Amino acid sequence: MSKAKFFKVNFPMSKISMLFSLLFLWANSLSAGTADQFFQSGNADFQKGDFASAIKNYESALAEGLVSPEVFVNLGHCFFQEKNFARAILSYERARLLEPGDVVLNADLEIARRRAGVENQSQNGVFSFFENVLDGLSPNIWAGLTLVFGWLAATGIFFFWKNQDKKKRKSGIRLAVAVSAIFLLTLVFSWKSADHRKNPMAGIVLTEISAHPAADATTEVLENLKPGEKVDLLELLSGWWKIRLPGGGMAWVAGDAVEKI
Repeated sequence: MSKAKFFKVNFPMSKISMLFSLLFLWANSLSAGTADQFFQSGNADFQKGDFASAIKNYESALAEGLVSPEVFVNLGHCFFQEKNFARAILSYERARLLEPGDVVLNADLEIARRRAGVENQSQNGVFSFFENVLDGLSPNIWAGLTLVFGWLAATGIFFFWKNQDKKKRKSGIRLAVAVSAIFLLTLVFSWKSADHRKNPMAGIVLTEISAHPAADATTEVLENLKPGEKVDLLELLSGWWKIRLPGGGMAWVAGDAVEKI
C-alpha cells in the first residue's frame, strides 16, 4: 500500500485578510442595497397614501442600517398622517439629532406638537431656550465659532499689551473683555452641544401615563402625562424610568410608555 502524500499549502495571511475584507464589503453592499430598497418602497407607499406599509418599510430601512434624517422625517410624516402624533414627534426629534437647525424640520415638529396638544412645552423657560440654542447649530459650527472668538480675544489682548497709545490700549482691553465673554459662552455651547447629541437622554411619552413618586403603580399619582410630551430620562430601574417632569420635579413612569429619542 502506497503511503498517502500530504502537501503543505502556503496561503499568505495578507491574502486571507484581503479575502475577509472583500467578504465584509460584499455583505455591507448587500445590506446597503436592501436598506435602500426598503427606503424606496416606503417612498412609493407614501406616494400612494399607504402610510401603514410605508412605516413598515422605513422601519425596516432603519433596522438595516440606513439611519438618516430623511428616513426619520418621512417616518414622522407617515405617523402624522396616521394621527399618531406622539410617534411623529419622536421621529422628528430623532431627525433633529442628525440635522440640527433645519428650519422646515423644526416647523414640522412644532405642528406635530400642536396637534398633540403639547405645543406649550416648546416654550418651557430657560431650559427649553438653552436646548433650542444647542440644536440650532451643529457641534462643529460651535467649535468653529469658539476658535474665531478665541482668536479675536487674543488679538484684543495683544493690542492691550503692545500699544503705548492709551486710546488703543482701552480699545484693546474692551475688545478682549467683550470677545472673551463670547468666547467662553461659545466654548460652553460647543462642549454641551457635543455632549447633548452624544448622550441624548430625553424621551417622548407615547401613551397617556401617570407619574408616581416611586417605581410602583400603587403609589399616588403626581401628574398625568400626555402622548407627545418630552421628558428627561434619568434612570431605568426594573422597567421604570425615573424622569424629570416638564414643569420640574422628579417622578417615575412605566418604561414601556416612554421611548428614548
